[in-house]
Formats: sequence, structure tokens, C-alpha cells
Amino acid sequence: MKVCIISTLFSPYSRGGAEIVAERVAQGFVAQGHEVMVITTVPHPRLSLQGRGTAVGGVRVYHYFPFNIWSFHSLSKLPALLRPLWHILDMFNVHTFFVVRNILKKEKPDLVLSHNIKGMGYTVPAAVASCHIPYAHTLHDVQLVEPSGLLFPTPLPLRERVWVRGYIHITKFLFGSPQIVISPSTFLMNFYTSHRFFKKSKKIVLPNSAAPNPPLIPLLQRGKQGDLPILRLLYGSGQVHPSRGILFLIEALQHWQTPFLLTVIGTGISEPSLKKQLQHDHRFIFKGYIPNHRLGPMYQATDVLILSSICIENAPLTITDALSYGVPVIASRVGGIPEMIQEGVNGFTFEPGNAQELIHCLNQLYELKQKNAPQPFRTAARAWATQHSINQYLKTLLSEYKK
Repeated sequence: MKVCIISTLFSPYSRGGAEIVAERVAQGFVAQGHEVMVITTVPHPRLSLQGRGTAVGGVRVYHYFPFNIWSFHSLSKLPALLRPLWHILDMFNVHTFFVVRNILKKEKPDLVLSHNIKGMGYTVPAAVASCHIPYAHTLHDVQLVEPSGLLFPTPLPLRERVWVRGYIHITKFLFGSPQIVISPSTFLMNFYTSHRFFKKSKKIVLPNSAAPNPPLIPLLQRGKQGDLPILRLLYGSGQVHPSRGILFLIEALQHWQTPFLLTVIGTGISEPSLKKQLQHDHRFIFKGYIPNHRLGPMYQATDVLILSSICIENAPLTITDALSYGVPVIASRVGGIPEMIQEGVNGFTFEPGNAQELIHCLNQLYELKQKNAPQPFRTAARAWATQHSINQYLKTLLSEYKK
């Protein structure tokens, strides 16, 4: 079978969970003997109605630059006044329609799978429909409702913002109803259903696949500072931004008397000021951006992953991967996160912004480390991830496609 995967970002330009999921799906299909092609973007202008194909790891990749005033790859640097124009051109990107349609007509795949296409253009579904090819779209965030991708448990009155209501109607029209819509969480599927998206689509909840074959490592390994073990924490959001709760997390930890070491992975607007503020506090280490394929040693050197977001999260791939290494997770009780964590089994959740509840969760894991009794957490974390292997993911996907 020939499979086409469409994703705005793809290796070597990956930076978030959505494109890593797309890459794992591509490599999974290749491992099973299927032919795989990818349509994706490049960060620099390259006008073409065909795209340029290259081979990457057994996958044929078509790269092109969608016509717009700025590259999606560096969108954060675009002046705020120009962003509405960028979004309009992105939604109705005629260039993308013809590029995608021309490639599909040339390659004639049996199945098209799209992931995040923000920055590529919301004309992708129309291009696929024009070729009459079976089509499945995977949801990863709330960007079809909120262009910034940021929503909060107690948001501003969304329905009172006229421009957002207009945006929702447009994206709903442009996406229509692909044959299959996949969501990694029940939360996100219900979110879009409540906004009346994808009325005629078959909807399935399919959690993201875990990292393939990670090494089994000891959990809550003992480290010492004097006579007390240090609890090694990993902030794995990838975004050092107030919406991800980094300011809240650091403030809460600064008042915690238990020995700990927090390693912060990622970049963002809060990083420079935090590094300056904490430069003499050796309990906090900033590592900057680390590609996903190099995070293994970080998981091996940590006792617990912390995600402290105060904004809505779907199903963070960082949680899936940490669990696959046998690392428990403490995370905010928002969005689809509670679906991934079994309280007191493979981790804990806390109310967003509630420092007292966060510290209570940390204390429970610290007590386990003091007793050197982590085995149940390690086993449960690894078991959850084992149930979500790439082979199981593809088996479910193909069974739904064949129905």
C-alpha cells in the first residue's frame, strides 16, 4: 500500500510532538513494508507547483515553501500587526492547493494522512478531496478554533469575540468532513464535536504511539546530597513560556525545602529572565532546546517528569515518551492529560496553578525515593506505554481504514 503523510513540519525541521508523531507513523509504515511519501514545507522561499522530492530513511519527502508573507518556521518573529494577514493567506493558500493536488495526482497514494497543517494551508483537505483518495486527519491541538493554539481552563468569553467566531466558521467550512478524524484524546475529540466540526466523519480516539523500544531504566535511582537523596525533576514541555506554567513551577519549588534538581528543557520568552534570576541557584539547570531523538539520556537521569501547564493540553508526547522509559509523571489536570495518568499508579495530577497540590504530589514521590521502593510506578508507567506501540497504533488505524 502507498501512504501519503502531509505535515507542515517534518524532519529535519521537526520541533514539536505533532511532527514527531507523523515521523513515527511514516517509519512504522516503512517497517511494515508499505511505500511512504511525505508532503511538507521548508523554511526558505522556493516557489514550485510540484515540490522537490528527496529520500529520507526510506521515505520519499516532497518539500516546498507555501506562498505567504513569512515562513511558518519563524512565525514568532513576525510583527503582531502583520499576523492577521499571514493567517488569512494561510487559510486560503491557493498555492498549497495546487502543490498538494499535483503531487497526489502524480503519486496516486491509496491513503492520505494529514497532521498539523497550520502554516501549510487549510486548502489541503480540498486538494485531497479533489483527487478522491481516502483521507484521515489527525488532530493535535485547538488551532482550528483558536489560531494561537492557546486556550485556558477559564478562558476569555470565546463566543463573544466576533473575529474568532468568524475564524471557526471558516476553518469548519475549509476542513469539511474527512472520512476519518483521529484524536489522541477523548477530550480533544469532544472539544471539536462541541463546536460542530467533522459532522460526517468517522471519529476515533487513538492515543499517540510511544517511543520505539526505549531501554528499560531503573526508576527513582538514588542520588545523594549529604545524607539525603535528591529528587531529580525534568521540565519537559519544550516551551519556556508562562502558558506552560514555568513561572508557577519555579516559584513553587523555590519554597520547597526538600533536596531537588530541576532540569529545564526548551526555549521561549521566559528563558533569558529565568536564567538570569536563577544563575546562582544550582538547583535549576537550563539545557535549552534538545531534539526529541536525543532526550533518552535525559529520561535516564530523571526521577519524575513535570508538566505544569496552565493552558489546555491535548496529549503531550513528552508524557507518552517518559512513561515508555518507566518514568512517572506529575502534570496539570487539564485537557487530555488525565486520560494518560492513573493517579498513584504511573503518576499524579494537580490543579493548574495550585502549588500546595503540586508539592503534595512531589512529596509522595520523594517518600518513595527515600524508601527506595519505586517498582510499582516503574512497572505501571512502562505497561501503559507498551499498550501504545507504533505497531498497535497502525493496526488500529488500518482496521478503521478498511471498514
